[in-house]
Amino acid sequence: MKIGLMGEIVAENNSDNHVSGKGVSGLWSGKYWYSKSCMQIPSTVAFSAHFLEEQEVVSGITLEPNTFVLSEFAELAGDIDGKRKGDQIAFDKHFNEIPGLSDYEVCYSGVIEENDTRITGTWNVTTESILLDGGFELARVSTALKLQKNTSIEL
Repeated sequence: MKIGLMGEIVAENNSDNHVSGKGVSGLWSGKYWYSKSCMQIPSTVAFSAHFLEEQEVVSGITLEPNTFVLSEFAELAGDIDGKRKGDQIAFDKHFNEIPGLSDYEVCYSGVIEENDTRITGTWNVTTESILLDGGFELARVSTALKLQKNTSIEL
């Protein structure tokens, strides 16, 4: 952890990252939506993602409210794995430890904009012969926290 002169937490700069020197590593917040109305799912769902980017490989975790699985879970966590090339990012989200959901992967494809501070794109998943798809957008919240490969957060 780096501490600034005023006691604030300062983001660590990693030379392996792109464009602004930040890459996509850090905490992001945004929303995703469905291209057409599905079942009784809200049309827009808030979610957050914590990315770790190392040499164009992207990993991390997501967290979102449970809006589509009948279970005791109030929130759903997913693992991310993907790639970044220039201003393009593609990653898959896997919901683990949730019966019936861990078999599906949600595929995201997006464009990194505004000096690595915004991502917009599309997503899709096929479930029991039904294609679900839509769009998403994420805005950078912080680069100060560093996600370790074992998915713990280091301060």
